[in-house]
Amino acid sequence: MKSLIKLSLFLIFCINLVNATHDINNGCKDIIGCGPEESKELLIFVVLLFFSVMVVYFISSLNIHFMPESIALVFYGILLGIVVKFTNSTIIEKISIYDADKFFLFLLPVIIFETGFSLNQLNFFKNIVPISILAVIGTLISFAFTGFGVYLMGYLGVSLPVSEREGLILGSVSCSVDPIATLAIFKALDVEPLLFILVLGESILNDAVSIIAFKSVLTYGVSEIWKPIILFFVMLFGSVFIGVATILILGFILKLFDIGKYPAVETIFIIIFSFISYHICDSLGLSGIVAAFFSGITMSHYCYRGLSQETKQTISQLYRTGAFVAETIVFMYIGITLPIHQFYINVPMIAWTLLFFVVSRAISIFPTFFILNKLNTQSYVSLAIQTVIWFSGLRGAISFSLNFSPALDDFPNGQYIQTTILLSVYITLFVFGMGVYPLLKLLKIKTNQREQTLESINTMYIEDETKFGKLGSFFRNIDEKLKLFFSRYDIPPVFLRDKEKENRRNFENEGYQAISDESDYIYGKQ
Repeated sequence: MKSLIKLSLFLIFCINLVNATHDINNGCKDIIGCGPEESKELLIFVVLLFFSVMVVYFISSLNIHFMPESIALVFYGILLGIVVKFTNSTIIEKISIYDADKFFLFLLPVIIFETGFSLNQLNFFKNIVPISILAVIGTLISFAFTGFGVYLMGYLGVSLPVSEREGLILGSVSCSVDPIATLAIFKALDVEPLLFILVLGESILNDAVSIIAFKSVLTYGVSEIWKPIILFFVMLFGSVFIGVATILILGFILKLFDIGKYPAVETIFIIIFSFISYHICDSLGLSGIVAAFFSGITMSHYCYRGLSQETKQTISQLYRTGAFVAETIVFMYIGITLPIHQFYINVPMIAWTLLFFVVSRAISIFPTFFILNKLNTQSYVSLAIQTVIWFSGLRGAISFSLNFSPALDDFPNGQYIQTTILLSVYITLFVFGMGVYPLLKLLKIKTNQREQTLESINTMYIEDETKFGKLGSFFRNIDEKLKLFFSRYDIPPVFLRDKEKENRRNFENEGYQAISDESDYIYGKQ
């Protein structure tokens, strides 16, 4: 009852805020102010964001496990969308419009970089084989199976008739297993490390594959679809190289000029370079997501140990906060869109699409782990964990954002495709997202109770050299040399050595003087 009263008061507040804004538009009043329109929009947005953070706080403090924070934010957004729908304020309408470009330009780089930065690298690289198979081959299976399946159902007359390209567009957008939705739910439930790292790794790399597939379908004809498949591997390795190289350059600059003496400048450098890697790849037609992810890994593994103590504390908390705010905004807008979007529903098309989602994901997951478990090349993945991975194929922010691409407006059935994808996002979030916790309990999958810090997880996994011989030893030596080079305790650069020696000499002299003064005091020599 108290919750309903609080909710009602909140809705009344929103309505009053909207009415106040509407009055301002028709004649300035003193309720909010008479300033520029942009200030009013920002004020209302910040207030809505504040309440969204309060929603997360209450969900976390009340330990409502069956309701992950991301789902609660979607419900909160739906309430806001209902308020927006029944108002005629131009300012509220502007705020309620989701801008996919801003998501890809500003929010996504922060989320992905933080994911790589706080990643348990040992578990990730230990399971890189199943992660890569699921992310690449599994995504291509889902893309083709869904795309051609929807086209075939339309051709047979049991669904809305669509062209081959329209079917593949739907398949490319919908095959994205969203890392934001998946990670938000798994972090809230604190699942066991093996399950978390498999879903995390697959969702990050899978996202790059789905975006490449989306751009490829728009660029190439159906008969030329083999071209981007070949180019994909070039794009993947190019993105990894740029992401790693960008942060290594940053680490060299920080060490060369000893910027650690100025923690604020050091922090700004890190923020700038985390965006640089993403946008270099994005501007070159590569995968900015893969670049940002491996930039975060490289930052944590090599450059983190060379940062000043102040910067270590600042940057860790800063990126956690930034990722949290970005995720909060995305899920809030996913909810706001539901009441205000104009839907073009074709029930058979939606039903077939969801069926192809489920079947194609099962085809890519269960046979893969069956073979890998037989080969015994990595950690054994039980059937229970496989089931949760299959069940965790959520569609979220990436599918949601790609769905608002202007390119879909050029297709005859673009509005039906948008509606199908949007409803798929909501269905997978509500049904699968809220079903994850009961499924974990049903399958008796353990949760991870250990507290992890960056100091404990930034150890990269490299196979034992007895398994790979000279190759393993070679990579291990390179890794150790790079860590030593970027360490803050290594020898300073050449042109700073004289200054370093002078500082050390002054420090020693001050120490000797302090010892001498203390001796004089003890022995009474005044």
